[in-house]
This record gives sequence, C-alpha cells and structure tokens, in this order.
Amino acid sequence: MNLKGLGNKIDAEEEVGKIRSCICGFAEASKKIARELVESHLNFEKLKQKIEAEEDIIEIGGCIQGICLGSEKDGKNLIPVVKNKIDAEKNIGKIYLCIRGINLGSKKVARELVESLSVKKLKKKIEAEENVRKIVECIWMIGQISEKFKLKIVNQFDPEKAKTHEVKEFIINLKTQYSNQKI
Repeated sequence: MNLKGLGNKIDAEEEVGKIRSCICGFAEASKKIARELVESHLNFEKLKQKIEAEEDIIEIGGCIQGICLGSEKDGKNLIPVVKNKIDAEKNIGKIYLCIRGINLGSKKVARELVESLSVKKLKKKIEAEENVRKIVECIWMIGQISEKFKLKIVNQFDPEKAKTHEVKEFIINLKTQYSNQKI
C-alpha cells in the first residue's frame, strides 16, 4: 500500500469531513496502518490550517476523531485549535457533537480538551440555551468525559440567567442533584 501517496492525497483534500472518513476507514481496518498514515505521511501543519479554516465544529470533531484513531499524540497536539473553535461556537448542540466525536476517537484527548475549556464561557452558553435537550446532551457528555469539569460548571450555574423557565428549572434541579458532591 502506498501510504505516502495516500498521505499526499489527504494533504490535498480541503474537506475535513472527507479526511475523517478516510482515516477512520483505515483505523477500522488496521490501527497500525492508520497510525503510520497519520504519524508519518500527513503534513500536520496543513491539517492544522484546514481545521482552523473549517467553520463547522461538528466536522472538526469528526476529523480529530480520525486523527486520534491513528495517533493519540497528534490528536492531543490539535487541542488548542479545537479549544479556540469551541470558545467561538455559540451552539451547545454543536459543541456536544464536536466533543462526542473526539471522545469516540480518544477518551484521553477528549478529557484533556474538556478540562482545558473555560468553565465561565461554557456556563454562559449553557445558561443562554433555550433547548433543554441540548443542555442535557452537553452536560451528559461532559460528565462522561470529566465528572470534575461537569461539577465545576454545575456549581457555577445561575438559574436566574436561564433564558427560559424550563431551562431555569433544569438548572435548579441539576444544582440540587449535585450540591453535596465535591470537586
């Protein structure tokens, strides 16, 4: 198999979703081939630029998932780029899906990413959300990855800043549920 040629084709591909599909496909067939492809035949700087240029953080999460399946170390090196994208994203449903994708590739990388996020920024986004389902998914995923980070957010929620009565009630219930737990 010509991994160098494949690496060149991936380097030339602009869509991070297609890059994800390719690497995930190889990882499913052979972790060894996926690792060699990611670690030895991809231009990391080009990949980083593509991720920085991508606007859809769901696609970014999927791409990082593929990278992590090939090389956890390279996935970790992309955390600062993903963190900036999450900081800029307002839709917590998309944040949830991005983090979920990364978690499917590497729980370690997902934990490091989640624990690097700003509690204050993420808390404000959650309080501003009107859709309780999106909040539940986001909090649940964060808790699956880092219970400690979830407790930090829950402890800082202000129910009075919730956008809807339904969200306010949910936040009150969450705070009550976790009030006795220590960080």
